[in-house]
Formats: sequence, C-alpha cells, structure tokens
Amino acid sequence: MTDQRDSRSLPRIEVSNVDPDSQENHGRGLFERLGFSNNSDRKNSKISLQENSASRDGSTISVEIDEINFWSCDETVERPPIAEHYRTIDRSNSNHGDGLHPGKILIPSRPSMSDLMDESMQQLERKTRDRFQVESVDPIEPLKEFVSTSDAKLKLGWIEGVLMRCLLDILGVMLFLRITWVAGQAGVMFGTLIVLLAATVTSLTAISMCAICTNGEVKGGGTYFMISRSLGPEFGGSIGVLFSFAYAVGAAMHLVGLAETVRDIMKENGWAIFDNGLADVRIIGLVTCTVWMGSVFAGTAFVSKTQVALLLILTVSMLNYVVGTFFPVSAEESVRGITGYSFGTLTDNMGPSWRDGHNFFSIFGIFFPAASGIMAGANISGDLKDPSMAIPKGTLLAIGITTGIYLCIIWTAGATTVRDAAGIEPLWLINDSSSLYFPACAANNTCPYGLVNYFQVMETDSVWGPLITAGIFAATLSSALSALVSSPKVFQAVCQDRIFPYIEWFGKGYGRDEDPYRAYGLVYIIAMCFILIADLNVIAPIISNFFLAAFAVVNYACFDASFSRSIGFRPTFKYYNKWISLLGAVLCLFVMFITAWATALFSFFCFSVIFMYIRHRKPDINWGSSVQANTYRTALSSILRLTNTVEHVKNYRPQLLVLTGNPVARTPLVDFAYSITKGNSLMICGHVVPAFYYPVDNPNLRAGAHTLLLTAGLGKMRPNILMLGFKSNWHVNGLDGLVEIRDYMDLISDAFENNMGLMVLCSSKGGLDMSEFLEKHDLTDIAKLQLPVFKISIYHSRDSSRKGSRLELDSTNVITPSMTPASPTTLSPVAQRKVHRRKDKNTLSFDNFAFTLGEFEEENPTLKEIKKMEGTNGRLSEISETNMDSPSEDTVAYSTISSMLETENKFLQVVTAKQKLTAVINRFKTKVKAAVIDVWWLYDDGGLTLLIPHLLTQHKSYLEGGKLRVFTIASSPANLKEEQRRMVELLSQFRINCSDVFVLTNMSEPPSESTIVEFENFIAPFRGTTDVLEGQITNDELEAQKCRTNRQLRCREMLLQYSMEADLIVMTMPVPRRKQVSSSLFMAWLHMLTHDLPPTLLVRGNQTSVLTVYS
Repeated sequence: MTDQRDSRSLPRIEVSNVDPDSQENHGRGLFERLGFSNNSDRKNSKISLQENSASRDGSTISVEIDEINFWSCDETVERPPIAEHYRTIDRSNSNHGDGLHPGKILIPSRPSMSDLMDESMQQLERKTRDRFQVESVDPIEPLKEFVSTSDAKLKLGWIEGVLMRCLLDILGVMLFLRITWVAGQAGVMFGTLIVLLAATVTSLTAISMCAICTNGEVKGGGTYFMISRSLGPEFGGSIGVLFSFAYAVGAAMHLVGLAETVRDIMKENGWAIFDNGLADVRIIGLVTCTVWMGSVFAGTAFVSKTQVALLLILTVSMLNYVVGTFFPVSAEESVRGITGYSFGTLTDNMGPSWRDGHNFFSIFGIFFPAASGIMAGANISGDLKDPSMAIPKGTLLAIGITTGIYLCIIWTAGATTVRDAAGIEPLWLINDSSSLYFPACAANNTCPYGLVNYFQVMETDSVWGPLITAGIFAATLSSALSALVSSPKVFQAVCQDRIFPYIEWFGKGYGRDEDPYRAYGLVYIIAMCFILIADLNVIAPIISNFFLAAFAVVNYACFDASFSRSIGFRPTFKYYNKWISLLGAVLCLFVMFITAWATALFSFFCFSVIFMYIRHRKPDINWGSSVQANTYRTALSSILRLTNTVEHVKNYRPQLLVLTGNPVARTPLVDFAYSITKGNSLMICGHVVPAFYYPVDNPNLRAGAHTLLLTAGLGKMRPNILMLGFKSNWHVNGLDGLVEIRDYMDLISDAFENNMGLMVLCSSKGGLDMSEFLEKHDLTDIAKLQLPVFKISIYHSRDSSRKGSRLELDSTNVITPSMTPASPTTLSPVAQRKVHRRKDKNTLSFDNFAFTLGEFEEENPTLKEIKKMEGTNGRLSEISETNMDSPSEDTVAYSTISSMLETENKFLQVVTAKQKLTAVINRFKTKVKAAVIDVWWLYDDGGLTLLIPHLLTQHKSYLEGGKLRVFTIASSPANLKEEQRRMVELLSQFRINCSDVFVLTNMSEPPSESTIVEFENFIAPFRGTTDVLEGQITNDELEAQKCRTNRQLRCREMLLQYSMEADLIVMTMPVPRRKQVSSSLFMAWLHMLTHDLPPTLLVRGNQTSVLTVYS
C-alpha cells in the first residue's frame, strides 16, 4: 500500500528501515543513528537537575523536573505522553509535603479521570500551573529513576560490562587446569561433545535470558530480577538465594584452583607450608580470598579496571600456549608426554579412557562450571547503561568465543600430548610406525605425567611456562572476582525486595555504586567455608547443579511468559521460541540428574523448601508475573469449558446467595456460609436496599448498559474496557433526539466513573448497525448467514450441443438465501432435481441451484420450435401482441420461461444484497495486506491508545503485520529534537515497533475558516438561546469551550491531511467534562473527529498505566 500523504510539513523520524530483530536497532543504537550522542543525553533530555546546596551533607536531595509547557494557550489538564508517567517510584517511606523544603521531589503525574471530568475552570487553571504532584521520597529511588549528573552512578557499556565479565567468568580455573584433563579422560570426540553440550545448554539459556531481559528495563539483581518479575517471588526468591549461594561457592572453587597451582609450583621448587597437601591448599585459598575480598570493597569501578588488566594477561597466556604447540619439542617436554602435532597422537586420543570411576556425565559435571559464567553481565544489570542491548549482545558473543577456545584447546592437546608419560625417558615410535611406545606405568595408571595425570600440560607445551602460570592466576582471580561481585549483588536485590524477613539488613548499599558491603561479608564467610574442602573435583559438581537449576528456571520463565500469551511480554529480542526454551529447561533438568542425582535431589530439596516458605508467607508483592497471566488464562478457559458442561449430581456444588444485608453487620452469617463453601464453590452476599420500586425492564440503552457495567463479570473476571459503536445518526432527529444523545454521553461518563477504559468504533462508510438491512431482506436470523457457498449459472446455448457462453454469478463467501421459490411444478424435471427443499425452520432455499436453458430444451420440445421460428440462434425475442390475444402452446412455453427468469431475477437481487451485506459484515474479518494504522496519541491515558493498535498488528487480527505510524504532540517547537528523542525512547522502552514517528508542531494553530463554518452549520439545529433544553448548545458554552472546540477541529484537519489513506485510525478520545460540556457539543466533537474518515477507533484509558518500561 502506497502512502500518498504529504508528510513534509511534519517533523518525522524514519524508522521503517530498522530491523526490529536487530538488537543494535534498539536502545542506545537507535539514538546514535538519529544523532543523539549517548544514554546520558537521553536521561538529561527528560529532566534537569538542580541539587540543593544542603543535600551533600544531608540525607535528602531536591530534584526539580522541568516539563515543557503543553499547549499553554489552552485551558486543559491533559498531559502529553512522557516516560516518567510509566515509571514506578517507591513511596513506601514517603510522606506528603508541600514541596517547599529540601528533600522534596517533584514527580510528574498524569491527571486522574476525576480531574478530567469534574474540575471547574478555576481548578483547571490551578492544575495547569501546578503540573506536578509533590511528595517526599527516599532519595535513593528518585536518583535511580530521574537524576543524571556528574555524580550519578557509574554505568558500563556492553563490552566492559558484559562481554569482558562473561569472558573472564567463563574462562576460569578449568581453562588451564582441567580442560586438558577432560581431553584425556573423554578423548577428543567425547570432549568435543561435552563442550558442545555445555554450549547448547548455555546458549539456550542465554537466548531465553535475552528474551526476558529485553522485555523492559532490567534493574539490579540480574538473573534473580528477571526470574522474579517473570515467574513471581516464589520462583525468584528460591533461585535468587540458590544462585547467590552458587556464586559464593564458585568463588571458592576458583580460589581452590589457584591454590592448587601455587601448591604445585611450590612442590616443584621444593617449598612447602606444611606438607604440600590439602592443608597448604586451604591456607593459600583463605589468604587469597581475604586479599581479593578487599579489592571487591574498592567498588565496581576498581573491579572493572582490574578485569581489563586480567583479560589482557589471559589473552597473552592463551596465545602463548597456542604458539608453543608449533615449537619443536624439547627433551624435557618429550619425557612429560609432549609429542608435537602428530596424527598418531590424535588417533590414540580420539576415543575415551575413563578412569577413577568417571564417565561422560561425571566429566561433564566437572567441566560445566567452566561454561556457567554467562550470567556475569546480567547479574550487574543495574550497573549497565543499556541492559536490553548489552546483555544479549555481550552474552551470546562471549559464549561463541569461549566455546571456540575450549574446542581449540581440546583438539590441540589431543593432537600434541599423550595420556600417560613416565617423565623418565622420551617417547618413541614402535618399529617406525605411527604408534607410540608407552611406559609400564600406563598399565596401572600410575604415571605422573600426561593428559590424565598432569594438570599443568598447557604450561609444559607453551612458549614460556611462567606466562601460563600468569594466565592461571588471571583466570582464577578474574572468575573469583566476578563471583565475589555477582553473589552479593544478587543477594542484595533479594534483600531489598523483602521477600524474606530479617535479611533486609544485608541489602543496604553504600556509596555512589550502592555496593552491598554487608552482603560482601556474608559471601566472604560462605566462600571461606567451602575453600576448606580444598578439592576442585568435589566442589565443581556442587555448583554445577545449582547453576543448572537456575538455568532451567530461566528457560522455563521464558517459556511460561510466552505460553501465557500475556500482552505485557513483548521482548525486543525476537530470536527465541517458547518450545526451544522449554527444551532448554528439560535439558538442564536431565543433565542435572544424569550428572549427579544425589546433588540434584539436594538442590531440589533446597529449592522446594524456599519455594514453599515464600508461598506460605505470601509476601505483599505484585510484579505482574506470567503466573498471574496464566491464572487469568486458566480461569477464563475453565469458565468457558464449564459453560458447556452438563450438570451431574456427582459434581454438585452449593453456590450460595446469602442475603446478608450489609456483610459487616452480619459477619457470623458470612462466616457460617463460608464454612459451607470453603472457597470451593460460589458465594455471593446480597444486600437489598428497601425502597419504592416499579418492576420494568431497562427502559433505554443507558440504563441497560449501566446495569451491565455494575453486574458483568465475576471477581477478577470483570471487563475493564467498554466498547461500543459510534451513534452516527445522533443528529438525524434534531432536538427530538436530545434524550438519546444525553443517554449516550452519560453512558460514556458511566464507564469512566466505573474506572473502565472506553473504545468507540466509528465507520463512516456503511456504519456498524445492520439491523435495518437485515429486516428489509428478512435476514434477521444470523445463523442463515453461515450456510455453504453456492453458484447459480444460466446458459444461453447457441446450438443444440449446449456449447455457449455462461453468464455466471459466482457468489463466493455468499450465503444461500432463504426464500420461497416459484412452484417446482413449472420447472422441468431436470430443473426440479436441482431444487433442494430445506426442512430446518420450515423454509425453502435454493441450494447450489444451477440449471441451463439447454437442459430445459431437452425436456420442452416447444422451446426448440420457438427458437426455430424466431431464428435468433438461440436468443429469445419478444412475442408480438397479436399472439398474446390467443395464447398458443408456444406462448405458454415462453410464459413459463419468463416466469422462471423473473423468479431468478428476484433471486439474484437477494443474492446481490447478501453479497453486499456479507462484505460489510466481514470487513473486519478480511485480512488487509500491508496495512497501515495511524495512532494519534495526543493525550496520556495510561497507554491504552498505543497498546490497542499494537494488539491489532498481532496474529489472528485482520490487520496482522500492519505497520504503526505514531503521531504525537510537540510541547514546544524550540525543543523539537528533544521531543523526537523522548517519544522514540518511550516507544523503544515499551517494545512496540513503529515505522514512523511524527511530531506535530502546529496543533495549537487555529482551525481554518472553512472548518469552523462547517462545524457551525452542523451544530446549528442544536443551538439554543431561550428556553434551552438539556443537551442543547448555548452561546456561553461555546465561548467557554472555544479552545477545546478549536483543538478538535484542528485535529480533524490534521487527520484529513495525513491519515486519509490509513486502514485504521486510532485516536485518543476527549473526555466529556460534567456540567460544562453539553451532550450535543460533545457528540459534535466526535462527529468532526470521525466523519468522512477511514474506520476510526476512539480510545480512552482510565488514566491508569497499561504499559510499563520495566521487565
């Protein structure tokens, strides 16, 4: 569909060529392409900060938010959409104040529905000046949401914050100390499978994690935050505790690996602390842990700088090993099992050689911690500039790089080093063959060197051994450092959510980066305890199970969020699939139990205990999890199934209507009734108010609709949006229809009063009410509009062989009409066989009624004689009047045919009418290709105006795959670039794809004279000066509402200019102000906004957010 509108006068942001599946096209990348420098600019574009001079030495900070005037010339409390309206501020410790003292923060808020409907003009003017709610808030939270200054919290990019952390966490102690051992035990083939299996598990988990973390802003807590906000506090709290514990144990594992290396070096040089045994490992590990924890207390900035240096050392060390494998083999290397690249060595090492009771899965359990560091970046999500972009990009790249490194080392080690070497004499070939002679110690597995026996193979085969030792130090220290930072950060987030009692003390943050010093101390104690085990092969399987459990829940969280079909789950990362996520969860569980079933059972026991405790405690938390979405979905499907369930005595449940009066006054009665239902069957408390009454049905639309608003639904299964069609003929009856007009507007007000959203569908072409058409053609039974498709065809044969042109009416998707045909006795037997008598509803219909005049000729010889006499080559001509006086057999035959044709003509008229009717009825069922939806989001109604068109572009909609063009208001032409940036950022945070963003700079201009004249002529029948009826428009009202009227008329002009080619227009609906706007004037506004336009949907939320920027 070609957009022919002239959009040159509108400031426009082109995003139609942006790949919505590319992470670089979201977040910071989008802003850079638009010419916006960085994330801090985006923050600064929202607000300006003025720091009170007393705030540095006090506990409060004064923040003043500068919002540009919005249509300052107009008297309105309507607010344009801004991001701050969709952010949540923690007011748990706040007290209301007057905003005149330091420590108060001015928080922008959208007006409530009562503000829009009830304010007087004086209050309106005051509200326009006082544009913010003033509250006293804990200074930490406002700074997180709004403040952007030079003293703001340090934010990291995707390379430093995610990629480097993941690389350093993944490339840990296993890289230098166990990967060659894996190649010796499992062989090159199975070693490769182990690495690829680990990469599969981590990749599937990373994909699920990317989907979750791009579904809104991710705060501190990383994995815990994502799981808890997706699956609720039960899952989140359980995994948060286990995950932080696993990281603490992981830190111990890396430090034990470092201690083993130092112990081996000391042993080779004849040094020892005690006995070169486990005691030495414990001492070295405890001392290293103490020193390294001190560096963690230095803060995030120091840790980041330290990691850069460690990554550099690690890179040089790995290159040192790879280059060393190509160097000639020295005598010392040869006696230790190094052969150089040899096909014979590779062949011997290709298969497995399981020793010490190990098998494929036990080796996998020991290796897996080497691949489990994929959460290192996500765990500090609160310290990232743009988590939604950084986490997917950095994590997936880190997995690819480290998987390649592990495979490279397995294959190089398998091709250059034998499994067993005595360390006494060099290896030699047997009879000049490709097979090596192995020493006698290989028979009983007592050799000191080789892939299986010696953990320092990489050092032996490198260019310079000390560089490998430095690499071991860098790998172990970096991974330990990452674990020592991640574990307290995750635990801090758990504490701050107050899921568990008495632990919030550990969640307190210190300094600019909110470092959890108290949690650092707790993690330090846990790590020290596990260092005392002093055996790397014992510690590794423990944390493998904890990590696999966490990964399983991450995958399940993504599956559950997607499977629940929650409209709030809109990740910008599109390369995920719910079934792949489920496969990842099942794979993690399978590997957990097959690797170490006892440890897996212990992990599940710990998880279940914490889970059941949180569920029993029922913390007062509402995060909009997928569990809640599934609860709704399950309840809805259950109610639908229950509707079609035949009652059976075995399934009887007492459903009580208890006439309690005021339930508070009869609590014992309520309690007694509940003891019967016990929450397993329905109980409704009835309160009858005694009054005079007159038993009538609902007399009008408003009364009936109001009853439905109050009674429809059950519990939480209640409608929250009222949708109705626009009363397009409201003006036809003039003043005689004022009552109906007033009822219609009151119905709209009733919806707002009941805290419901509102949608009014307007269709200028054809309207929405088909009742008159159905009545006219006796089609009031809609079921008859769902009969099979039929064709009626008439042949006018040109010769006796019945070959000729067919004049055919193909009624595709048109329903067989119900009608009484001409008497079948007048038809030929062939035609009679085509007539099908329907017995349902005692009606007759032509079902697939097709016959030809050629067939009629065979049964009526007289017709052939007529054709011969007329000589018209098969075409009938008129019969002369003389022949009409005395009907002959020919005339009778012709009359029979004429009667048939007349019947068919009537039949075709009905069919044509039904074709038109079906097209009108199905217009919102027929899919529109390359559809365009214009969204005029002029006022902030909570986001419903934006959410509804987004849903219309999803699967099973007639506008599926359509593109959204968003039109919004420029607060000030002088800040146009800032306005554009704010709106693009807001749409990006909502994860709603749009092709164009148009910023309207001239909405405050007066409408043209022709538009004003058109409006005045239209409302002229409803104007009143004397004896004004309720609902009429007065001159005083027109003057008072001049600004709002001009605004609606200006909107109409813009709609005509830019949206005439759209397939649907979705626009924020104005709110009728009580006792200030008459029903006629309000309906005239709506008429001007929808008349002679494409289908238009007027939407108004209840001023409560239905969109959020959070995950």
